[in-house]
Amino acid sequence: VTYRPLFACLLASLWTLHYLHRAILYPCLRSMSPSTLPVVLSAILFNTINGSLAGYELGALSPHLKHPGPGCYAGLSLFLLGAALNVSADNTLRKLRKGNDKSHYTPRGGLFEYVVCPHYLGECIEWSGFALASGTYSGAAFAWWTFANLQPRSLSHLHWYRSKFKEDFPSNRKALIPFLI
Repeated sequence: VTYRPLFACLLASLWTLHYLHRAILYPCLRSMSPSTLPVVLSAILFNTINGSLAGYELGALSPHLKHPGPGCYAGLSLFLLGAALNVSADNTLRKLRKGNDKSHYTPRGGLFEYVVCPHYLGECIEWSGFALASGTYSGAAFAWWTFANLQPRSLSHLHWYRSKFKEDFPSNRKALIPFLI
């Protein structure tokens, strides 16, 4: 039996819990727009490659995690904070619609008072924390790709909300990062 640092196993478990929530629980709880086959296939391909690289680095290249330092614990804290923000914002969005209601509403409360997509902000914080905690190249690459993917999407959401709700939409609300973007 090959010994794996406990901290590496903890990070792998948190990764798995995130994706169990994102891939299984979240779609069951929320009505989502239909997706196209190329989007689904590209998501499967990306997550297969990303998960394989992260798993390999955590499993085979993680002896530095045998004695995790302050950066590991700071990263773990950021990961947990980001996950909490993500789940909380998802719950707020889910509660906006009741039953078969297809109307659109402006989310209110919490970070929704500052940004249109606090769930995206939570994802960015979560995976930045993972990168810091794991100290792996794949973690850093995933954090970067998460921001590179979600920042333009959050800007698109902001423009959509402003065009849909016009003067009823808070003019000071940003897309992803409070007071900045």
